[in-house]
Amino acid sequence: MNRVCDYCGFIVRFLGVGYLAVWPLAEPGPLAAAGVCDGAHVLDGLCRLPHLMPLPPGLQAVGLVCALFVALWLLLRPLARWRRRRTQDAVAFAARVPAVTRPAQKKPFFPRATVQPRNEFGLRGRSR
Repeated sequence: MNRVCDYCGFIVRFLGVGYLAVWPLAEPGPLAAAGVCDGAHVLDGLCRLPHLMPLPPGLQAVGLVCALFVALWLLLRPLARWRRRRTQDAVAFAARVPAVTRPAQKKPFFPRATVQPRNEFGLRGRSR
């Protein structure tokens, strides 16, 4: 199951990065609907580029979602590295701390009586 999750993550990242590479050449699609191509935003230059390939709205939506996942993945990656490093430091610290040993058991005040092991089952001394 881990391998399936890794493959799906790779596919989503590949689609997201691929969409970011194709995005300036495609029609604005969701950007125009969001009001980014009205001339007041920084991304207005991308809207004025010649749009060489029209993409269907569904493909644009999938690409945009994958691109957002790539951005989120890139933002959360340093946090994952920090947690991994912190865990490794904790393991290294635990290896340096001496192991706790149990104190020696005290002898009981009354010794336990030993019972002879059985050589037969049922009532002892009775014939069957």
